[in-house]
Amino acid sequence: MPKEQRMTTFTFSFKDGYRVTLTAPDEGKCPATEVLDRVVDLVNCLRSEQKPPPQEATTQ
Repeated sequence: MPKEQRMTTFTFSFKDGYRVTLTAPDEGKCPATEVLDRVVDLVNCLRSEQKPPPQEATTQ
């Protein structure tokens, strides 16, 4: 395992006020489409709770 692990951060902003920041180890194994699918699922779950958008939602 390398001494320094690179991290990749994805930030997604949605028109209705949701903003999701995802940070993951950069292992070259996580295609952007897979990340986007997970983020969309997360935001849809938050929307289904019908709560006002949080200032920032962070997941790791």
